[in-house]
Amino acid sequence: MHHDKKEVLNKGLVSFAIKVAGLALGFVLTFYLAKKFGPLGTGIFATTMTFLQVLSIFTKFGTDGYLLREISKSRQLQQGTADLFREISLIVLVFSLIVSIVLFVLNSQILQKLFHGNLNKDTFIFIIFSYILYTLLTLNFTFLKAIREIALQSFFNYMSLFLFMLLMLVLHKSSYEADAIVKIIFVAIAMSFLFSLVAIYAKSEKGLSPSVKKIFITHKRIKKIFKLSVPFLLTSALMLIMNWIDTIMIASLVSSEAVGVYYIVAKFSMIVTLPSVALCNILAPKFSAAFNEKFFSKINDLIRWAFGKVAMTSLLIFLAFVLFGEWMLEFYGNDFKEGYSSLLFLSGGQLLNSFVGVVAALFLVAHYEKKFAFIMLLASIINILLNLLLIPLFEILGASIASFCSFVFLFFSSLYIYIKRFRLYHA
Repeated sequence: MHHDKKEVLNKGLVSFAIKVAGLALGFVLTFYLAKKFGPLGTGIFATTMTFLQVLSIFTKFGTDGYLLREISKSRQLQQGTADLFREISLIVLVFSLIVSIVLFVLNSQILQKLFHGNLNKDTFIFIIFSYILYTLLTLNFTFLKAIREIALQSFFNYMSLFLFMLLMLVLHKSSYEADAIVKIIFVAIAMSFLFSLVAIYAKSEKGLSPSVKKIFITHKRIKKIFKLSVPFLLTSALMLIMNWIDTIMIASLVSSEAVGVYYIVAKFSMIVTLPSVALCNILAPKFSAAFNEKFFSKINDLIRWAFGKVAMTSLLIFLAFVLFGEWMLEFYGNDFKEGYSSLLFLSGGQLLNSFVGVVAALFLVAHYEKKFAFIMLLASIINILLNLLLIPLFEILGASIASFCSFVFLFFSSLYIYIKRFRLYHA
């Protein structure tokens, strides 16, 4: 047990350090965007990235969650590990190509509804290609997480996109137009995808190279993968709704400028979850192995330990936002200062979400994903309904209040399930 805690802490600290570096790059990037493009450019950037995230979640159909659970079960890396990754990658690639055709057909409606005519049709082609590569990229770093390559997973998940985007922005010398942001996003995603493939290929020395004996996947195999992936799709989609649907709704109901302000505020609030995310990156495989071996007391001990670490660190970050949040936002410009009240609600919700993340990592590997998906569904419905009610009245403040209320519900519901359905049952 002591060894497990030490490994979780050590690898968690590596993940934490990389994500902090990634967040720092993210803030430098958004600061650069805010100064050069203003709230409009920042809003287009935020809308594009959120659009890609939403599409990738539904395209993967939960196969990434299934991939993580199945590979994490084994403490030894096997040939089947890479074969499963290859199968899922092929399935997701085919689906992403189908969705791309639909996007191309509906490009006029999407550009008008989400981007309010600020992008042209030629630029939308870059969004489509970005979507395909981004979806495959997220599969790549899920695979790296599953085989416990936490440093590499953290780099490609939290840091590489911001690093390459910032590099491209600095090198970009032409006029600062909205279309340039989308093209820079595409180049950054393409570079991250290629480097992640190189990282995975390097693992072939450890017996992780995919088998080349089977080129095609049988219909029976595809059906099995989809059947086992559905619960993960629900959970991933609902988690995305909880965190980012408000951005899409603000883009649709208010303006790109409002999205720009809200995106900066949301980025700050996500810092509160840093300790939880860092721990969960390595806790998930630990939970999976312990549950598979029926070491339930070990799981509960890890949960209590992780809760203590999260409470100690996340609360300090939240208090820092209460004291200095207005000054930090003003640093981006006077237009962003109006987001201070939203920052307090969002960061308060993320404080509760930090604890939810710990038990969610357990639920998703211990076959409790359906129960967790149900409460996520209820929380998402609360979020959407409150967004529809409050955004027209209070704009970004209304969105932040809606998010806070949904996270309150999610926190108490998750805690109830853990105590009643897991902790006491296995005591």
